[in-house]
Amino acid sequence: MDGVLYIRIIDPVLAYYGTEDPVYSVVQLAQTTKRRELGKITLDKTFEERVELNRCILNAINDWPLRTDWGIRVFEV
Repeated sequence: MDGVLYIRIIDPVLAYYGTEDPVYSVVQLAQTTKRRELGKITLDKTFEERVELNRCILNAINDWPLRTDWGIRVFEV
């Protein structure tokens, strides 16, 4: 499954010093979270629960470490 992330760097200092490549780090975190959430539901329900899946991914990746350590916020998945 493909996805699109809309991110914003809210603290450039944290984004620069918090991780070596902030965009790559956010993408990896989103992919891992998506796989975890997809593993919780059946294949038949994947498209039915797309909105709920996006909400869970957004909440999970915005909680930590994006804002506190990396200075990044994801607005939409």
